[in-house]
Parts: sequence; C-alpha cells; structure tokens
Amino acid sequence: MAKSILWFALNLLFPIVFMYFFCIIFIMLIKNKNFQNAKKRVDDNIQEIIKFFKSDNVETTPCFNVFIGHDGIYPVEDIINKKFEGFYRFYQNWFFNNLYYYSKNVVVYEFKVWDCLYENFNRQTLQYKLRQIAEKALISHFHELGLFNIPIQNFVATSLNADKLLVFIAFNKAGFAEIQELREKAKGC
Repeated sequence: MAKSILWFALNLLFPIVFMYFFCIIFIMLIKNKNFQNAKKRVDDNIQEIIKFFKSDNVETTPCFNVFIGHDGIYPVEDIINKKFEGFYRFYQNWFFNNLYYYSKNVVVYEFKVWDCLYENFNRQTLQYKLRQIAEKALISHFHELGLFNIPIQNFVATSLNADKLLVFIAFNKAGFAEIQELREKAKGC
C-alpha cells in the first residue's frame, strides 16, 4: 500500500516539479534574470492562471431530480404510466404523450385524457384531484431516490384543456413561483 502511494506521488509530483523548475530556468535564460526574479515571475503567472479558473461569484441553483420515469436519455412510458396510474380513478382512457421544458425552471408532462368518469366534477376540483395524484407520483419518485424530507406542496400544478392534461413540475426553487402563477391561472379559468 505504502509503495503504491509513493509510486503515485512520484509519478504525479515529479512532472509538476520538473515543469516548475524548467519554467524558472527558461525565464532565467531568455530574460537574463536572476533566480529570484524568474521564480517570482513564474509564481505570478501561476497565480493568474489559478485566478482565471477560480470562480467566486458563480450563482448556483440547487435542482431537484423531478424527471419521473426518465432514464437519463428518454422518458420510459411504462414507468410514467405506473407512477401516474391514479388517473384511472378519473379517466377511463389516458396515456402519456410528451415530456418537455415549459421554462428554465419547470418541466411539463403532457397526457391525453378522455372519457371522464365523473362528469359532475367542476374543473377546479378535478384539477386539484389530478394534482394530488401527480404529487403522489413525485413523492414516490423522491422516495425511490432516497429523498424523504422534501416538502412537496410547491412542486406541482396541473392544467386541463379539453383532452390534454398538463402536469407542471418545478425542478428548482425559482420554479416554485412559476408553479404558484400556474395555479392562480388555473383558478381563474
């Protein structure tokens, strides 16, 4: 073990130290400077390179993995249908149609739905019930990923237009405001 660590350290450090001293000697020969001035110049250049690649003011947004039934490349319809199978309580026929980005912060699952089992539900109640099913699917997805303590109330909004059901899911905190706007818009309809 110690031999392999020593071997790794020598193979890693030797080229770096060699290049460092080579640069100092190169500057001494080309610029006719003494060792101290050449070393200072090399150190300054290394500091500039480090400063160039260092990024203090980068603003990162934490993202949540909300892509239910996504294998990293394509959505897998069987998984999506299993997660959203609660739609069968309200629609006799439905299927997953598409997955796309609504904005930089929200993703949309599009479903085709027809033959509603409860014709006497008003639109807002039906959208609320469908949102609960989508929230349950998202909770199940988070649990599969090992995430058990994420509050789910700000993630999901639904929109029902004729035979098209849209499930909007925010995947970062900036998307929560968009979800609230979508919910208010759905209430106004």
